[in-house]
Amino acid sequence: MTTSDPNVENTLRPLALLALGKTGADVERMVREVRRTARRSGRAVSWADLENALRAGQAEMSTDLRRRAAVHEAGHAVIYTITGVSEVQSASIGLHGVGMVTTIPNSSIPQNETWLMHSIACLLGGRAAELIVIGEALAGGGGTQTKAIWRVRRRWLWRLRRASASPIISPCCIVPRPWGQTS
Repeated sequence: MTTSDPNVENTLRPLALLALGKTGADVERMVREVRRTARRSGRAVSWADLENALRAGQAEMSTDLRRRAAVHEAGHAVIYTITGVSEVQSASIGLHGVGMVTTIPNSSIPQNETWLMHSIACLLGGRAAELIVIGEALAGGGGTQTKAIWRVRRRWLWRLRRASASPIISPCCIVPRPWGQTS
């Protein structure tokens, strides 16, 4: 969609937030179904039609669970912001019964051990926020993050170890650096 109206982005933001987690193909299919239903009813597509279609299938959350999810996602967003690992684009709750923080990685910081620790802190930020604000974390809180932490930790520790064992390049030859030797 191309338009010169600068307000279109702000106007469509609520629908875009409802569509978080869906693929472009999911949204396209949903819009086609909404158009087909409206056409059969002999009317134009309304905002409510699109909103209802995007909300379809979303689990209703209790007030307590909604608060916990908000605290959890806010925890991730705060730690991403404090560490500078990524720029937070959006934080949302209630989408299909879960929350989500969307970020853009900061490509200007080196991916070293400090970055790794900050990245792990970002993944744990939601659980930490639950513990600080609510006093306990739900059993499921951090389930996918915990798996992600181990994946990130394993991958980056391997890379950091390889970097420390990488060859030293000299003008005449390449000499492998033994494990544990720093220079």
